[in-house]
Amino acid sequence: MNDTLPRVRCQRCGDQMDMKDPGPGLAWTPDQYWVCPTCGRHFWSTYPPPGPKEKAAAP
Repeated sequence: MNDTLPRVRCQRCGDQMDMKDPGPGLAWTPDQYWVCPTCGRHFWSTYPPPGPKEKAAAP
């Protein structure tokens, strides 16, 4: 299975940034918060929240 999560590279140092999840019990918002573990740069992205799971077709 492919890893389909969005990936963001830091524009300052080029390292892979980490996406921070919303707080416990909070819904995903369209603006996600990214932090670079190397240089500490912060970045907001506008990926859409996960959609509803598709239901199986009825027989």
